[in-house]
Amino acid sequence: LNVIKLNQINTFKLINKQKNKDKQLGLLTIDYFNMTPKISFLDYIKGGTELSFIVAIDFTASNGNPNDSSSLHYINPTNQSMNQYEQAIRSIGNIIGSFSNNQQFLCYGFGGRSSNGLVNHCFAVSGDDTRPYVQGVDGIVHAYRNALQHIVLSGPTIFSNILTNASRIATTTPQSNVFQRYYVLLIITDGVVNDLPETVRCLTNMTSLPISVMILGVGDADFTEMKALDKYQSLKSVVEFVSMNEILKEAVDNYSYDYLLTKKLLNDLPAQLVSFYQRNNLHPMGS
Repeated sequence: LNVIKLNQINTFKLINKQKNKDKQLGLLTIDYFNMTPKISFLDYIKGGTELSFIVAIDFTASNGNPNDSSSLHYINPTNQSMNQYEQAIRSIGNIIGSFSNNQQFLCYGFGGRSSNGLVNHCFAVSGDDTRPYVQGVDGIVHAYRNALQHIVLSGPTIFSNILTNASRIATTTPQSNVFQRYYVLLIITDGVVNDLPETVRCLTNMTSLPISVMILGVGDADFTEMKALDKYQSLKSVVEFVSMNEILKEAVDNYSYDYLLTKKLLNDLPAQLVSFYQRNNLHPMGS
């Protein structure tokens, strides 16, 4: 099908190109034309949209005794290497943190038993539930290491409490053309989630909120159920799951590890952020 412009500014011939002869199908008249520029992730960032980092750490017993060198929570006393939790916190946190003005990050744990003997599925890693914020990526790592000294690893693996809390935070954050804060929730876990139906429900409710959820599986657990989240088409706008072991198999050095981890976990973040603000008719600030 060819379009041939006539003398008139807004009228075009529609021509069907055939082997023996051309056949005119009709005329196309354009009465109104409006061109809307495509707004990108960087347009929002340049305008002042802030990313706020939330990390949730798995304190279930399946991680192994933190004092044992085989544990996923083992802290190298020489600080010459990091465990997988620390690696993920630093890799993702350093990127998200570069888009944060005050470097105040929320840090929660789940599946641990505190001094009162009760298992808690959403507690401040800082040890003070009234002050869950820590300062920067170093603050997250410091709070995490300190929590391992007094939190008893327990279980089961429950996500819904963390997701509900993150939803409340995102819901109560005002969004406008003069203030925009978008949340990135990183859940690091070593096991199969034990409340999958409730997790799916929570994630479904989060698709309308200013938040993206990244789930990183560490260790050798079977993450088939986590990968199955991809079958929920409606969740693609809010959640991404990645297995750390799969990244380690591809990585050839620390640089490629950081690159692959951030690429796989954060690949959809720009589109998710833009989609949220466009759906709510919120333009980049200052535009």
